[in-house]
This record gives sequence, C-alpha cells and structure tokens, in this order.
Amino acid sequence: MSNDEAAVKQHINYRVRMAVQNCQTTPMVDVMTTPEAKRQLEWVHKDLYISGADKAANTPTFFCKTLAREQALARMNSDDFPLVVSDNNVPETPEQVVKQLLGEPPLQEFPPQKPDLPYLMGIYKVHKNKMRWLTNADGCVFSEITICLTAILKGIQEALQNVADDFYAWAKFFGGKTNTCWILGSTQEFAINLPDKITTIYTGDITKCYEAIPLEGDQGLTTAMTNLVNLAFAHQNHLHKDLFLIQKKNGELEAEWKPLRHSSVKATRMDPTKVIELNHFIIRNTYVWLGDRVWSQVRGIPMGFSCSPLWCNLYLFYFEYNFITRLARLGRYDLLRLFEHTFRYMDDLVSMNNPMILRFLDPDQVESEGNPFWIYPLRFLAMQNEMDNPFVNTDGSLVNLSAHFLSLQIQIIRVDGTFLTTKYDKRRSLPFKVSLYIQRDSNRPVANSSKVILGQVFALFYLINTAGGIVLEIDNLVECFVEKGFHRYALRRLILSGLDRIILTSPLTPVQAVLEILFDIWRELANRPPQLDDSANSS
Repeated sequence: MSNDEAAVKQHINYRVRMAVQNCQTTPMVDVMTTPEAKRQLEWVHKDLYISGADKAANTPTFFCKTLAREQALARMNSDDFPLVVSDNNVPETPEQVVKQLLGEPPLQEFPPQKPDLPYLMGIYKVHKNKMRWLTNADGCVFSEITICLTAILKGIQEALQNVADDFYAWAKFFGGKTNTCWILGSTQEFAINLPDKITTIYTGDITKCYEAIPLEGDQGLTTAMTNLVNLAFAHQNHLHKDLFLIQKKNGELEAEWKPLRHSSVKATRMDPTKVIELNHFIIRNTYVWLGDRVWSQVRGIPMGFSCSPLWCNLYLFYFEYNFITRLARLGRYDLLRLFEHTFRYMDDLVSMNNPMILRFLDPDQVESEGNPFWIYPLRFLAMQNEMDNPFVNTDGSLVNLSAHFLSLQIQIIRVDGTFLTTKYDKRRSLPFKVSLYIQRDSNRPVANSSKVILGQVFALFYLINTAGGIVLEIDNLVECFVEKGFHRYALRRLILSGLDRIILTSPLTPVQAVLEILFDIWRELANRPPQLDDSANSS
C-alpha cells in the first residue's frame, strides 16, 4: 500500500504542476479550481479519500474509500450510537428526523438555514494507522443554535472564572493558596504562569475525553452544565448583573454580563432556565447520518459542534472546582497548596511541584464527599501519563525531572528547582515527512509568508527560556524556509527587523538578548541581499 500511495502522490504532483504552469503570472488564482486539477482530483477520488494528516494538516494522506466506509459503519454500530427507529422498529430516514427536529421550540426560535443532519468526517492518524472520526456540523440543522450556545457558554465560563477568583482569595486568606481555575487558553498563558522553581512535574492526557464523557446521570454532562449555569447566574445576579446575547455590527453574537436594567433592541436577556434548556436540547438530540440511516449519540460529545470544546472544558472544570472546594470543606489546606501550579489545556493536564499528584489520579479512589483524594470520575474517563522518565517512591510520591506540555519541553537541571524550557514539536517524531510551509513559488502571496515567519519567531519567546535556545530554533526555521525557495539573507533581514520593533508581554527570554546574538552571528549580511518581495519587506 505504501508503494501505491507514493505512486499516487507522484502522479498528482506531476499532473497538477503541469496543469498550472501557465498560472504563475496570476498569483491569486486558486490552483485547485483549474479544470485540469479538478479532472485529476476526480480521477483520484474514485477510489481514494484525501485529507490532511492528524497532527500535520498540511500533509495530505490517501485512504481507501471502501475501507473508510467500513470503519465509519463500525463506528456507528458501537454502543455509543443506537440506530434511530420508529415506534414499529423501522429505521427512520434523515428527512423524517429533520422534520421532527424542526417542530421543536428551540429550533423554531433559532431556525436553521440548512435542514441537514451532521455527518461523519474522518481524519487519518498516520502515526497510529487508524481514523479519527469527527461530527461535521457545518451548515446543518444545529448550526445556528450551536453558534448562539457557543456565545452563551463563553459568558458562562467568564462568570465561573470570577467565581474561582473569589474562592482563590478566600482560600489564600486561610493559608490554602491554590489555583482554583485550571483552564488554560494558550501556550503563552501557561508560559506566563510558570513558577520560578520546579522540583517535579507531572503531565498527563485524559484519553478519549470527547468519546467517554457520559451525557446523563449524576456525573453526566447535562447535570454538570445545569449546576454550572446555576452557579454562574447566582454569582452574577449577586452583583446585579444578567446575561445578554448581543448581535454585533458584523453580525456575530456575543454574550455579555450587564446590569439587570440593561435594555437594547439587539440584546436578548438570557435566564438560567433557557440556557439549561438549550444545552439539554442539543446534548440529547445529537444525530449523525450515514447513507439513508440515522444514529443518535448517547455517550460522548460530538467533536464538530462549535460549542463542543466549551462543553469539554466546563465538564472537567465542574469536577476540578468541586475537588478544590471539597478540600476546603474538609479543612485540607495542606493539600490545596499542592495544586497552586496545576493547569489544564482541554484534555491535557500538568501539575508542577506536586509530588502526591498520582494519588489523586488513582482510579481506585472512592468517589465520595469525605474522600479528598479524587478529582475526576475515572470510572468514565482515563488518565494516560505523558512524562519522559518518572520515578515513584515507596510512599507514592512522584519524582519526574522532564516532561512536555503543549509546545514546551521542561527539563529540571538542578536540585534547587532550576529548569530549562525548549520547544516541543510532536510532528518531529512522526514516522513520515511533514509539510509545514508552502513553497515560495506557489500561487500564494509571498507577503503572507513573512507573517508566518515572524509569528513562528515571536512564539519561541514563550517556549524557550534561554537566548541560545531561541537562536538555535530561529536558525532551524530559516533553513526550513530556505528549503522552500526563500533567500537566506532576506529571511534574516526580515527577522532582525521584526524583533527590533516587536514588544512582547512577559516573554520567557528578553528579546534584546536574542537580538544581540543574532546581530553578532549574522553580521556578514550582504549590503543589499535579495528581498522576499517589496510587500513582505515593508511588513
């Protein structure tokens, strides 16, 4: 199969290049819409499914369509997706299910533009040789209502952050300084919150989080969302604020907490009952169609809805906040202090300076109000350790000096907690060549490449805490773009100019220190080297 795949890639590459040779004078032409390219793609699409590789979206993969259909049907025949049938046990068609949904009050209030059901979309995980299935909800019957719910849930998360901040101040007053909201929004936020010293580090992954979250029951998504919505509204109402759904001038929706007497033609007041009903309606009416059959999802969160990441984040926050408040109720301020440097980005967890973390993530812990040593419902979820070389002492304490989290590789180098950070890129370990950047002679404007280059350079200051490490990564980045046809001297000029003007907020390494090294090693620049192009140079 690998030989056939290589031959197909070579054929497409040759035929498309031949087809677009005459398009180079018009750089804004979309190559893939040319008649010749369409014809070649149609030929390939007869038997092969083409998509971006998981972890490397710019790298195309080719998958047999027959095998993809078999695996999709196997996914639908699992216990998570019962077939939708009528009262007389006859399978219902997509049209029948859509007709029933359109009669529901939530969809009458937020009418869809397209009466279609979500469908399965697969991404081939080359490094694991299996498909990753997503629910493609773009342009479906739930699109408009999930856009509204996404805006509302962002407002709910904002209020819950305020709840956590209030509890943080209370816990700190009683000697239990801790992190009450573990949610991270970016690698930069994590870098800014790194402690001065790290003596041990735990990193783990909540595996198959989207697929394993239960929808119903005491520990289900509907229960968690109900309690969180009520908590958020209770906190904000105490401040005499209510949630309003506002339509901006650009047509986008945004939820804001405003004084209770606020009124506007374009603002719709949302009460907790309505928000809870919207959540329950979408959670309990998640359908996927394949062919002329429809399946309902009874376990797990559909990954393709715009509100799905917020559901996942808030579901895990529900148990994290309950855990922190439980420790306070039990008077275990000694345990609270262990979680001062614990964070989570979606389903990735990191806990620094917490040698007892493994005890809290033991699936055999009793999930009771009197037990302080459990966080998540691990009878549904599962933790997978992502540490490099952990050691567990006889008392259960963790000693681990190296781990990666998001795009950071953290290495503890001294007993006093001194540590180094470097860039971690999972794509470097993938068993195939990854395509990261476009060729200079492609049909895309070169000016866009300058933004990509500078964006990659600026990000390094939040990943690496040594000037030498950043310089090394910048050199590697330059060589990557040189391989794509860019001129080395032009790239260096662009980077030096960008660093000379940029002002970064709380970087791990001062920009000036890196600039001094770069000026020193690149001082032999030609007087007037070739430029990326005029627009790239000016940007």
